[in-house]
Amino acid sequence: MMTNFSHRCNIVCFVLWITSSLSFYSLPASSMEPAAGSDILTTPNKPRPLQHTPWKRPLWQVHTVYGLYSAGGDLGNRFGPSSMVGLELQRQSPRNSWIWSLRGGHLFGAQVKETSLFGAIATANGDIITANGVFEDYRLRQFGWFVEGKLGKIVFPMGPQGSGIRLDLGIGMLQHKIWIETPNNNSPQLSSEYKRGYDRLCDGLSLSQSLTYHYLSANRLINFQVGVDLIQAFTRERRSVRYDTGLPAHDARRDLLDGLKISWILPIYERSEKADLYFD
Repeated sequence: MMTNFSHRCNIVCFVLWITSSLSFYSLPASSMEPAAGSDILTTPNKPRPLQHTPWKRPLWQVHTVYGLYSAGGDLGNRFGPSSMVGLELQRQSPRNSWIWSLRGGHLFGAQVKETSLFGAIATANGDIITANGVFEDYRLRQFGWFVEGKLGKIVFPMGPQGSGIRLDLGIGMLQHKIWIETPNNNSPQLSSEYKRGYDRLCDGLSLSQSLTYHYLSANRLINFQVGVDLIQAFTRERRSVRYDTGLPAHDARRDLLDGLKISWILPIYERSEKADLYFD
């Protein structure tokens, strides 16, 4: 009898196990979800971020700049169109959108309008004869540099990462002269010392205004600035005398540069102190 009883108990236990298993798998899906506030992780293969802090706006920016300008005022009487290449270092305030900048560039051009510089030392055709009795193949070009400090602001935000229409005002110094190139370098009348009397070296205080579109992409790969750049300089000639006239020329000048500039930006971002945290 004990054997039959044990056998029956085993059968009952087996039936109860089968019944409970079927009951569990027949439950609706909603009843299997954890209650609100439960700490049970239901999707182990999909990590959930606890906290995410994005990159902040760049506090430092390095610009490589190219500008194409037309000359105006007294500068337009001496030179034609000119180009400027340079670098610009910018610092953006972390508390607001004010931007401080330091800019420097090399000014150059191929057209010089003052063609009668060497009237006293040239032939009737304007040629200069070297010490070897051949014609000197001299060239005249524009040469100069420009440096300034600027204060700017995004006046109309438009785009990611603080992009938008930007206004800058600057103050600095502009210097320019006529670059006299003598490939043969065998003309005593155009030695390095004598060139100073013909190069029309000028420098002075400058002011600038620029209105540009400043773009910083969300993926930090495409960053540029493009717009209008205006420069006004108040200069004087710095040589004591002009060799072609024998007279000093220290009159005040007003030199203007109006043009377009474009720059490629290398932004240096400030990383958030809090890293992204995830459940495994």
